[in-house]
Amino acid sequence: MDLKKVLLFSSGLISLLLSAYNFAVNDTLPNLIVSQVNNIDSISIFETNSLYLIVHGIVLGSISPFIFDRRVNFYRQYKSLLFATVSVGSIFILWDN
Repeated sequence: MDLKKVLLFSSGLISLLLSAYNFAVNDTLPNLIVSQVNNIDSISIFETNSLYLIVHGIVLGSISPFIFDRRVNFYRQYKSLLFATVSVGSIFILWDN
C-alpha cells in the first residue's frame, strides 16, 4: 500500500471512530447549542424525509453515463463508491432518527 492510501484510510477511520464515540457518549454541552435559528427562507424540497435519497440519486445519476467510459474508469472504483455511499449515508440516517 502506498502512503496516500494509508493516510486516506486512516483519516477516514479516525473520523468514523470519533463520530461513533461522540454518538455513544453524547457529551455535548446543551448551552453551546443554538436552540433558535432565524429562518432566512424556507425551501420546501429540503423539508422532505427522503432528502438523502434525492441527493444520492442526483449524484449517481450525474455520473452514471461515465461509469463504463474507458477514459474515466469509474467501473474499477465502483465498489469504493458504493462502500462510501452506504457508510456515510447510514451514519446520516442514524443521526436523523
